[in-house]
Amino acid sequence: MQSKDAIRAIKERTNIVDVVRRYVELKRNGPRWVAPCPFHQETKPSFSVNEDQGLFYCFGCHASGDIFDFYSRINGLDFKETLEQLAAEAGITIERGQGSARHQGEERERRSSRQQMLRMYELAAGHFAATLNGPDGEECQAYIDKRGLSQEIVQRFGLGWAKREWQSLADALRRAGFDGRMAIESGLLGQASNGRAYDRFRGRLIFPIKSLSNQIIAFGGRIIADEEEAKYINSATRPFIKRASIFTASPRPARAWSPRGGCS
Repeated sequence: MQSKDAIRAIKERTNIVDVVRRYVELKRNGPRWVAPCPFHQETKPSFSVNEDQGLFYCFGCHASGDIFDFYSRINGLDFKETLEQLAAEAGITIERGQGSARHQGEERERRSSRQQMLRMYELAAGHFAATLNGPDGEECQAYIDKRGLSQEIVQRFGLGWAKREWQSLADALRRAGFDGRMAIESGLLGQASNGRAYDRFRGRLIFPIKSLSNQIIAFGGRIIADEEEAKYINSATRPFIKRASIFTASPRPARAWSPRGGCS
């Protein structure tokens, strides 16, 4: 099926309400469905979905569009990625043009890089969480207790601890087979003048940062002792997630608790 035909078929087979309610709690309000907007922080139901027309609109931030606009924006995808994913869900096969070998190679490389980056973030999150819950995490656990954060909060938000060692995460990523250059580009690792990679997050309470599709896309870290360093540092966010809304849990945790708000 050609792309233009696939777009029409997806809209016919896929209900925009079913897609939106994966990310927000919709409530019926007459002919429309409403909820707090997932694209900016608020509590009022300014976000509206017209099921018959297949459109959404926010009266607060003015985000609007159809199912493709919503899916791409909330997942940080470009239109081509959105089309492919929604087509797969709808059981639609899209005919691919021949294109150049170079273009196809670049596309495969981009997708591979994206998947590797997301897997690397997941591994890093697991590493930080395991360190917090292990014998090396006692210092950070004492800080957490001092700040009055419950273990429920720690588990819910996937908090972790970056040891004061220079190679703890770097070694874990290397053992897992990840490219050190990608880890440096992501902001998880730094690079010394001699070219050696080192952990950027050291001696910090770690906050995984997630997209609205619940994928870890970056990290924030806060020092827990009186040190002459920046209180907070963040890893970089990649171009493939430039449109993702950033939260520390799903689907609306920013109003429940946040690193800066709850642990200043």
